Amino acid sequence: CQKGFRTKDDLRIHIRHHTGEKPYVCEICGQKYGDRGCYRSHLIGHERQLGIVLDKSVKKFLVQPKLIDSL
Repeated sequence: CQKGFRTKDDLRIHIRHHTGEKPYVCEICGQKYGDRGCYRSHLIGHERQLGIVLDKSVKKFLVQPKLIDSL
C-alpha cells in the first residue's frame, strides 16, 4: 500500500485495516474494534441503551443503581 500518513498513529490504525487487528474489545458485548474512536462511539451506545456511565478517568463502566435493581 502506498498511502501516506501524517502521524505514526494514523499509520498504525491503517495497518490494522490490512492485518485485521482489533485491540479494542467491548467488555459488555465482545464487539472488537481496530480504531479507538469507533470503540468509544460504540461505548456511548451502551451508555444510552443500558443506562450506564463511562468513567473516563479509569476507562471502566460504573453501573448506576437503577440498572442493578433491574438485574
